[in-house]
Amino acid sequence: MFAMLREERRLSVLLTGNLLSQIGDGVHEFVFIITVLHVTHANVAVSGAIYFFRFIPYLVLGPLGGALSDRLSRRSLMIGADLARMAITSVFCLLLSTGQVGVATLALIGMSMTAFRTLFQPAFQGTIPSLVRAENLPSANGAAQMAAEMGGLI
Repeated sequence: MFAMLREERRLSVLLTGNLLSQIGDGVHEFVFIITVLHVTHANVAVSGAIYFFRFIPYLVLGPLGGALSDRLSRRSLMIGADLARMAITSVFCLLLSTGQVGVATLALIGMSMTAFRTLFQPAFQGTIPSLVRAENLPSANGAAQMAAEMGGLI
């Protein structure tokens, strides 16, 4: 796999960027969970409601993300989605620092992050075959999954 990554430089750049993005997502997720528990006073029902709203964009935007990925520049979609998630995380940090985070705010932040992740993922997956030779595609998909898991682990 490492030989393939040396050979397929464009994929290596994409995976490095995605790894960094995944690390950021992991930090955001950790802070988000702690904040949900703090704001809801560990109320399981309210915490569950926040997470319920957080996953609605998958249902609504899933098909749209795939369609946009097929019709627009995948690179632009990925960059735009990651920049939007960076902006959302920045606003989240600002709200945390000023103590202005409530249940509704958490639900909106969670929904927004999921919405842009739902737009990012089909573009990312659709880009991989265009970056590597056909014989390297199985290894490239494996490397992409490994980078995603490493980012979540870190």
